[in-house]
Amino acid sequence: MSANETTARVFGTLSHHDLQLQQCDFEPDAAAVVIFDQGTTNISKFDDKFVYILERKVRIKIFTEAGVHWSNIEIPYYNSSTVSERVYDVQARSYNYENHQPVVTELDMTNLHTEMSGNWRRLKFAIPNARAGSVIEYTYRIESDYLFNIPDWEFQWKIPVMNSSYTIAMVPFYEYQFKLQGSKGLDEYTSEISDGLERNYFGIIFKDMIYTFGMKNVPSFKDEAFITSASDYISKIDFQLSKINFPNGTVREILSTWPALIKELNDDPNFGKFCTTAQKQAAKLMPISDLLPLSQRQRFDSVLHFVKSNYQWDETYGLYARQKFKELQTTRKGSSSELNLLTAGLLNAAGIEARPVIISNRDHGKIRSSYPFLNAFNNTIVLAKVDGKDQLCDATDGLLANDRLPLNCLNEVGLLIDKGAETWTAVRAVNYSKTKTIIQSRWVDGRIESDIKSVFSDYDALSMQRHFGGERSKILAHLEQENDQVSDSSLTIRQMAGARSNYELTYQVSNPAASTDESIYIRPFLQEAPSENLFVSAERSYPVDLMYPYQRSYNCILSIPDGYRVEYLPENRRIAADEYAMEYSTDLQNNKLIITLVFLLKKSVYQPEEYSGLRNFYSQIVEKADEKIVLKRMVVQ
Repeated sequence: MSANETTARVFGTLSHHDLQLQQCDFEPDAAAVVIFDQGTTNISKFDDKFVYILERKVRIKIFTEAGVHWSNIEIPYYNSSTVSERVYDVQARSYNYENHQPVVTELDMTNLHTEMSGNWRRLKFAIPNARAGSVIEYTYRIESDYLFNIPDWEFQWKIPVMNSSYTIAMVPFYEYQFKLQGSKGLDEYTSEISDGLERNYFGIIFKDMIYTFGMKNVPSFKDEAFITSASDYISKIDFQLSKINFPNGTVREILSTWPALIKELNDDPNFGKFCTTAQKQAAKLMPISDLLPLSQRQRFDSVLHFVKSNYQWDETYGLYARQKFKELQTTRKGSSSELNLLTAGLLNAAGIEARPVIISNRDHGKIRSSYPFLNAFNNTIVLAKVDGKDQLCDATDGLLANDRLPLNCLNEVGLLIDKGAETWTAVRAVNYSKTKTIIQSRWVDGRIESDIKSVFSDYDALSMQRHFGGERSKILAHLEQENDQVSDSSLTIRQMAGARSNYELTYQVSNPAASTDESIYIRPFLQEAPSENLFVSAERSYPVDLMYPYQRSYNCILSIPDGYRVEYLPENRRIAADEYAMEYSTDLQNNKLIITLVFLLKKSVYQPEEYSGLRNFYSQIVEKADEKIVLKRMVVQ
């Protein structure tokens, strides 16, 4: 390492080299580069208990205006009734050249503010005077008593990283397993006994074991569309507490095998026993005896309807119930785990075999089944046996059909918490969501006037309901982005009335059409059908995760104006494959031309080796959707 590089890695001491840096050598087009990202975690003893202290130091060079947003810093931390964390010793500054002299601008500590969401906090601040050409740096410490989950370390950012290193000092009382993720291997890995002073804990003399992990020249993470979470693919290292060694010689195994984890959850009063209590108390909550003569499907739907109608989701996730069962009956409001453990208990009481399934939401990252890490999970759903078939369900969303899961839950697999062997269940959507668009168009004074009706079902309907609801102004703004003129008064909205209902829009639009004295050129599907390929990159190294399979159909009924005939029709085309399908057809009936485009993406997830075919298929959709009908004026004899 050069003298300049050594200097550059000391927080608060800036080298001339950093300020003069013009680009990242291994990623020249980057808007900014992380010069160094250093983390150190020490486990210390306070008041006869251990806490960890993470100290982090970051330096970034900003090359362009597009990189200035990296000066907006967020530091997440967690506080609950059982976990206490605090952020302190925050420092930040920017370095700039002004009048050929380096100028340092320090962060004003009064500009720090904290945002809260449930038990999570985010300390936020903006580093002052940051601009293209600046070097910025910041440091902070986090103290936490949650030794179950010491901080993970992400080597990769969405900008390139020149040097990232993480050092952790382990004490003999807490043992951890770690796993490395990402295509780039470690450039540095060392383990050694600390050369510092010995420590004493209840008569046990020990020295820390120091582990250091490092990477250099880490390329930026390309946040491609249609992935679950960046955390599933970036280069990082995760830690999980595996064992606690007490000073008296006893040992508590935290992590051993999946069956051991399943047993622990089953025996936990805030998980398995909570579910058992719900089953025992079921008759006091709902008329269970009235359900028993019904079919299994009717009983299943009745229980889900009861929970969704009588309890409110508090919009938090978790594995364990945070309330006691009696508290939930008083508040009638709970986390996903509380509502779904309740649901499993009620289903069992109604004669429907049901078990909890623990999962990781999409934004929490994928589960690696080869690593029995409990912190890989953050949510609980239910697997019920209905008419001999496995049925996953969730009781948090009243607009969701009882045999559907919230989109955020669709993340490959979940672990069944049942007595017996380790069992994994697929957590993916298998039913098609459909959107059908009918366009009735006519040629009027040089323009195409169209009446449009779009009907959305299943997840498509839920997405429209969540995004637009009944907000006319928001819907009109969206339609006006795609059309030349939209008739405000023509818009009608039919919102979802409940689970399995559709979301519908009808409206009128007017768009110009290319024409000559002799011919009219009409794009039949206007801007309703895809006009650009969703899959831009020529190659892809990550799976394409669409969340659910879907069908799109577009049906244009074009009235041929008097005095015109059809001069040109695009060729019919049909593609049928296991992964996708498309059909394009035209049909002339009297003075009506019917053009239909239907395509299906049959899988929720496409692997990288399927990407080329998927991209080519979608290109053909765009091509057919863009083809024009040509009408020609008839010559009067």
